[in-house]
Amino acid sequence: MLAKIFTAILDGYLKTNSYQEGATGCTIAVIDSTIEIYHKISEELRATPAKFHYMFNLRDVSKVIQGILMSHPKSVPSAESMQRLWVNEV
Repeated sequence: MLAKIFTAILDGYLKTNSYQEGATGCTIAVIDSTIEIYHKISEELRATPAKFHYMFNLRDVSKVIQGILMSHPKSVPSAESMQRLWVNEV
């Protein structure tokens, strides 16, 4: 469900703004990888009294997607550049 929501948002944005085929083909991989990292971090970096700042929620996932949505089609011409953008946002 979560992946479906973020995929619709990202895919719609990329297609509406005429991104290259390479960049639009990465949508599912970007969303799945972001959610996987979110779940992994949430499990491994639990908040404790000494590390109370380790609190993760869906807002962190949305910030990654929001960062990608701020890109311009000319700056993301290929799948490789989309991957680099995703790494930067994560």
